[in-house]
Amino acid sequence: MGQINKTSNYTNIGNVSTKKLKLTGTTANAINTNAFVAHGLTKSKILSVIASVDTGTNVVQAEHSTNAGLKFSLFWNDTNVFIYNTNESAGILSKSFTIFIEYEA
Repeated sequence: MGQINKTSNYTNIGNVSTKKLKLTGTTANAINTNAFVAHGLTKSKILSVIASVDTGTNVVQAEHSTNAGLKFSLFWNDTNVFIYNTNESAGILSKSFTIFIEYEA
């Protein structure tokens, strides 16, 4: 896995305070394998997670299925966010990814 960078900022909307976290890394170098990044958050506080992979030509999001070879899945647990290279992911092996997490402050 490549270098990981974290950036966060703070937003207050009414009575709900949210923060955003940016994580970066490199996808796994093989099909049907994961790359993962520790998020350092309480899972129950995570409101949304969005991921994109830069193919060098295009930027694709999870479950992108228009172009063959660019599909990946996104999921998380108590510790990590995972980018899973599906059996249709040959075009995104060892590529840069960005994950944005919005969570309750």
